[in-house]
Amino acid sequence: MSAIAEKPRKKRVSAFSHRKVDPAYYWMTVPAMILFMVFLYWPFLRGVMYSFTNSKGYGKYKWIGLTNYKAMFQDERIGRAYLFTFFIAIVVTILVNLLSMFIAVLLNSKIAFRNGFRAIYFIPYTLAVLVVGYVFKYIFMMPIPELGKALGIGWLSESMITSESLAWAPIVVLSVWQGVAYTTLIYLAGLQTIDTDIYEPPPLTASTPGRSSGRSPSR
Repeated sequence: MSAIAEKPRKKRVSAFSHRKVDPAYYWMTVPAMILFMVFLYWPFLRGVMYSFTNSKGYGKYKWIGLTNYKAMFQDERIGRAYLFTFFIAIVVTILVNLLSMFIAVLLNSKIAFRNGFRAIYFIPYTLAVLVVGYVFKYIFMMPIPELGKALGIGWLSESMITSESLAWAPIVVLSVWQGVAYTTLIYLAGLQTIDTDIYEPPPLTASTPGRSSGRSPSR
């Protein structure tokens, strides 16, 4: 034989091809997926369908094509609403990142009860939006106007929620208060990956150029 026949190479089989899946996986995943699709995807698809009709949410409806979308983009109120949304998003993003970085640096430093403060600052993220909304509604409707009256501040004596020019302020405060918690956690995780030598450089020795060891040379 002029050449030795090469041995056939074995085909690589994925490690997941013959793996047995625990039935409990399906019992936990499939019901959650069904609920997610029924209560999220299905209403979303129905809403998209109704946008092409003249439906009022009840009764009969007719297909009108893109008429609703044409009317939406021709309405000046839609443009102002988008500009207001962009304004709120920019202000909230800047304030959240500034406050989160400041708090993360403080929580990363050597202070007393550091772990306790970390847990306290993360509490706003765990609260439901509905609960937070009711709490802030009470704060801006009752205590703050009373404080404004006591201090003699006119614009603060009335609820900012009912003010056409100041209603955006409670929205910003609420969004920042709830968004700072998670962003602080991200910044804190990033700060903890930095080597401590960067914060605390090693002590200078006699071999360091331009520095002396503190001992006077013997004569």
